[in-house]
Amino acid sequence: MYAAFWLHALMNLDPLLAVLLVFPIFFGVGYLTQAILIRPVLRGPTMTQALVTIALSLVLQTSAQTLWTADYRRALVPYSAEVIKAGLVTIEIPKLIMFVVSLTLCLSLYVALKKTFIGTAIRAVSQDSETAQTLGIDSNRIYAITFGIGIGFVAVAGCLLSTLFYVYPYVGSTFVLLAFVVVALGGLGNYVGTLLSGFIIGVAEAISAYYLLSSLRYVVILLMFLLVLLLKPEGIFGKRLR
Repeated sequence: MYAAFWLHALMNLDPLLAVLLVFPIFFGVGYLTQAILIRPVLRGPTMTQALVTIALSLVLQTSAQTLWTADYRRALVPYSAEVIKAGLVTIEIPKLIMFVVSLTLCLSLYVALKKTFIGTAIRAVSQDSETAQTLGIDSNRIYAITFGIGIGFVAVAGCLLSTLFYVYPYVGSTFVLLAFVVVALGGLGNYVGTLLSGFIIGVAEAISAYYLLSSLRYVVILLMFLLVLLLKPEGIFGKRLR
């Protein structure tokens, strides 16, 4: 989000256009991060992997606060306050743009995973990295590419969110829990399930904010999460392991 904000503040570049610049840069950052920091602990204990990523998150947050302070910033664009009204429904333009771009990226990634060699290699390594390695797939390279794609997509999300949310060092914490809930509800490893889970969580959040207090919307989502964990631990669209 800081990248989108500073590109807008210094170069007057619209965050939507900044996506074209930010994605390849952060893909490279993610690729190098995985190769340098994540790969050495990849086969170690799960706790070690978690501690490395948590430490990296703290370093990034502290660095952002040191460089740019904890002030709230926002990339104000002409359409930030624009809305579309259709009867009783009011749609904010920034949110509509986020939806269209996010859905396009999700469908594009799904097609890439199913139809390209890299996508096939990613799926093979995710299922059995050792077997994939014996078949000639460079697992380390695939891990780095996958991590790079993930970081690149997060950067794109940051560009889109910067038009609607304030930018500050700890803004990512707002979305981490929600992202975890979406993935867990959809079923780990289930791409389509995660996408559908995102729709379910979004609708549940909107309905609960409308009929209840806005501050209670996350309570409703977490209650849904706990209920699914109790009744279907593998997720709504996940498959039970035997």
